[in-house]
Amino acid sequence: MTAFEQLGSLALASRLKLLSERLAKDVAGVYQSLNIPFEPRWFTLFWTLSRQEPLTITELARELRQTHAAIVQITNLLEKKGLLQSKKDKNDERRRQVSLSPKGKRLFESVEPVLGAIQQANDELLRMAAPDFLASLQVLEQALDQRSMQQRIQDQLQLADQGVAIRGYDSSYRQAFRELNRACLQEQAGALEPADEQLLHHPEEEILNKGGMLFFALYQQQVVGTAALLAVQEGEFQLDYLTVDKAFRRRGIGKMLLQQVLTFAGSRGRNA
Repeated sequence: MTAFEQLGSLALASRLKLLSERLAKDVAGVYQSLNIPFEPRWFTLFWTLSRQEPLTITELARELRQTHAAIVQITNLLEKKGLLQSKKDKNDERRRQVSLSPKGKRLFESVEPVLGAIQQANDELLRMAAPDFLASLQVLEQALDQRSMQQRIQDQLQLADQGVAIRGYDSSYRQAFRELNRACLQEQAGALEPADEQLLHHPEEEILNKGGMLFFALYQQQVVGTAALLAVQEGEFQLDYLTVDKAFRRRGIGKMLLQQVLTFAGSRGRNA
């Protein structure tokens, strides 16, 4: 087993970076073999400017999801190579508008015939190895837009300071899910409805298999809190079975479970 296989999700960023570099290296080799002086990292910028120019640095940063500083760096480099040209914005002289130069347009014209082959090769790879990869990538990006990785790590560290961790469903948590929520429902209503009994005894069939999700708060491997998202209909979730063991209340555990639930629902473009 390789180091990456052992590390699992802990090496997510490293593996994505290596994958990106590997793909870019192979595409660069294609350009080199065709004597086209073009670098893969320029592609999205050239493509964007070829379809809507001129654009300001701020507009480019927004379109390409990069920092202002990164766009300044790459546009300055390409302008020195004579591939871009810039001018001051008529409405605001503090802003610089960027467009492809005649030389840059000619270069991109030589690149465009290759793009179809690149796309076909990408599509073939995705069909063979990961047909849902692009959709999953979009969901991942949306989730990070809602809460950054830094925020997520800090939340986990905060919980870790208390000895608490938030986890998804595992069959070993089934009994704790049933017992915690039965105690909570009996405390609130005095008795359980048949529908509650069915759901608490069969969470996989009644929640997970119907498009919902379960989250658990663990303290020293002991389940001390639960939260469930029930798939009501297309585009909607219902929050239910949010409970924390009496001994662990007022520590922010319920809030963290709720945040996890809302993030999950939001990442799928649904209301909760």
